[in-house]
Amino acid sequence: MDNVTRGDTADNSSERLLIAVPPIEAWVDREKKEYRLAVALPGVDRRDLQVSVQGNNLTVSGEPQDAQQNRNAYYLNQEFSRRRLHRTIVLPEGVDTQRLTAEYNNGVLEIKAPLRESGLPRQIEVTSAGTAKGASA
Repeated sequence: MDNVTRGDTADNSSERLLIAVPPIEAWVDREKKEYRLAVALPGVDRRDLQVSVQGNNLTVSGEPQDAQQNRNAYYLNQEFSRRRLHRTIVLPEGVDTQRLTAEYNNGVLEIKAPLRESGLPRQIEVTSAGTAKGASA
């Protein structure tokens, strides 16, 4: 997580936001029966990325190439992190962590993994107490 200053507000105070860095999107592709994860890593070279998994914890880290530049700059607004990016994501149950793949394109790391049947979302039928199977009268 990072703190970001959003410039001066009407009362001349700085507004502080807490954001997740790097940001992610995670979803389940029901048709392909796979878990999908996208991690935004602007300015990070593919060779500087580290991706590891331990149990159901997936860790992604890397350092933007320009992290050492602009140390003396006076930023009016800064929303990109220039520090080493590090994020651990807890993968949902049913993700086959032995078959994870990772592809980096245009600053976005895309991770895919097949899902076992137990990891796929499913609908649960809701019944009333009087009609439940096995209910005694």
